[in-house]
Amino acid sequence: MTAAAIIVAALKAAGRATAWTLRFTQPFTLQETLRRLPEGADMLVIVDVALDEEHAGHILSILEEMEGPAEKLWVDHHSSTIRHALDLLDRRFSLLLSVDGCAATIAGKAFLHLTGDEQFYSKLVLIGEAGDKVRELSGNHPLRQALETLGNAIAANPTDDAFKERLVRMWVEEKILVDDEAARRAEEAEEKLRALLKESSENVRYESSHVKVIDLRDTRVHGYAGKIASHHAKTYGKVVLLLFRVGTNNTIVTARVPPSIDLDVASLIRELAPLYGGGGGGHPKAASARVPAMHADDFVRELVKRIEASLQKPS
Repeated sequence: MTAAAIIVAALKAAGRATAWTLRFTQPFTLQETLRRLPEGADMLVIVDVALDEEHAGHILSILEEMEGPAEKLWVDHHSSTIRHALDLLDRRFSLLLSVDGCAATIAGKAFLHLTGDEQFYSKLVLIGEAGDKVRELSGNHPLRQALETLGNAIAANPTDDAFKERLVRMWVEEKILVDDEAARRAEEAEEKLRALLKESSENVRYESSHVKVIDLRDTRVHGYAGKIASHHAKTYGKVVLLLFRVGTNNTIVTARVPPSIDLDVASLIRELAPLYGGGGGGHPKAASARVPAMHADDFVRELVKRIEASLQKPS
């Protein structure tokens, strides 16, 4: 969201975004989002959406056939997208891709100087980086409160795309980081998070010296999973795997690695998830997998084995 705001601000400053629309999607829903794009757009910008192996073939086919904007830009930091750089160039995309930092980092380096207000949008770069766990904002950092409020406000109802779009438009058009509505939603989210943290502590299904597995498949945790897993990882110094459902057919496994452990959990997930009919990825210390519900337990057992084997290897 912060990366999108920076890009739109730069385009508006150049007189190239007099009207713009925002769509929210995931790697596994990108193909449907592309099919529903509004007609007549001059430019398409895809920001922070991985072109992962599970869906790449289908999405590339859609992009091959798509009649639409003459200008297309893909801004991303996921390695799976970078591996398909030539495929995207063949489909006339301009690319801003890097594994360093996150989408906000890339957008800041490419567009911050074009926004007309580097002081404000540099704050969005920092908030985006901290939100994506590639930067740490200390407890006394002047943006720490805004980061926590925005994160909690979005977590209160992560499927409320209208609210998320309103935030991005507020950043672009009003240059306000947090408003009263965001603050109200954040308070509600904090109450729910406290309850979920208590429930998560009561649903530990496996724990060793290196790994903790929390099963919240019977609880609605969408939007809070990362916060719960991060809390346990930081508090207990263990790799945390948190399971929750999406619909009736799929299970999400959210993984978090504490700073004290040297492990690229995203690579393990990318290698393993396809063997169980799923897909996934992310950052070395913050990643997730989406697998068919019937295979979730087997996937987690094997992932735990690989994590513990990796951590037991002599350095």
